[in-house]
Amino acid sequence: YRATRNGFDSKELITRLKSSSTVLLIKVKNSDSIIGGYIKKLTYSTYSGFGRTESPEGFFIYFGNGKDSNIHEPCKIYYDTSSIVFGHGRLKLLGHNGTCSMLERSNFIAEEIEIFNNKINN
Repeated sequence: YRATRNGFDSKELITRLKSSSTVLLIKVKNSDSIIGGYIKKLTYSTYSGFGRTESPEGFFIYFGNGKDSNIHEPCKIYYDTSSIVFGHGRLKLLGHNGTCSMLERSNFIAEEIEIFNNKINN
């Protein structure tokens, strides 16, 4: 899946991420940074009365410039009807807009989003 070809629609992105174990990569506009993560297994849960899908097995990744240029850390991933959240707000994506605490400016626009699916049967 490539957003510049298939669209930046949040619901379509979430549908693609739910299909199997996936890697999500986001190229941040006007930056050398690439952010995203790995999402392994999705389960449906109820949180504070609201249903959402989550993955307890995943991690956040950040590639950029400087001393903290290659970071990966385990985290939960949450999906609701319109957004994707890694960790406790480490990365949040809604269509082509998002926030990431690792960036110099936390708000960003995605220049490109790619999703790679792992459909290997165990």
